Amino acid sequence: MADFKDSNPPQTVFRDVNWDEPLSVADLRSQIPTGKTERGLSFNALKACLKEAGKAVPAGWPTYIPFSRYPVTEHVDRIVETAGLAFGGLPLRRAIFEVGRAGFRHTANSMVLKVIYTLADVTIHTALKSTSKVYQTTGDGTAEVLVLEEKRVVIAYRGLWSFADCLHVGALHEGFRHYKLEPRFRVRRLGLADVDVEATW
Repeated sequence: MADFKDSNPPQTVFRDVNWDEPLSVADLRSQIPTGKTERGLSFNALKACLKEAGKAVPAGWPTYIPFSRYPVTEHVDRIVETAGLAFGGLPLRRAIFEVGRAGFRHTANSMVLKVIYTLADVTIHTALKSTSKVYQTTGDGTAEVLVLEEKRVVIAYRGLWSFADCLHVGALHEGFRHYKLEPRFRVRRLGLADVDVEATW
């Protein structure tokens, strides 16, 4: 399957994720809007991922202030670097998925999100209803629950230039793991930064 680009027709159906599918970082990076930023909290999650994997943070990385803003292009570069260092034996798409999982574990322990998740920490359904609030706090884009059924959810991720179809799927997966659930994911790609993710469990 070829790399997905914005010039391709949007997908109309959900498809299983192919973790071996090539991932063009250059295509993504070249289309990030000028001035797009991400909070330092997300950068610090990458540092935590490296620490968890027993890897040193590269010497050139600066100190990131959690709620200050930094370029999304820099975030993309750091994600790819983290994936290579922490999960270098995996295909890039799968490695970034694993970075997303580790990032969730760190971010969910932040003071602000502890409050959100404590309030929501009853069932997976109440937690999923907090998705949009979480992304308002931490993300460079939005996440909205479109469908929430007994064993199925569809979340619309919009304006997420930090690998919407793998990093953020990894974060969602780790959220399910908190509830001892193992979801199956399918993705409907609408653009490089816009995807709908379906999880069933």
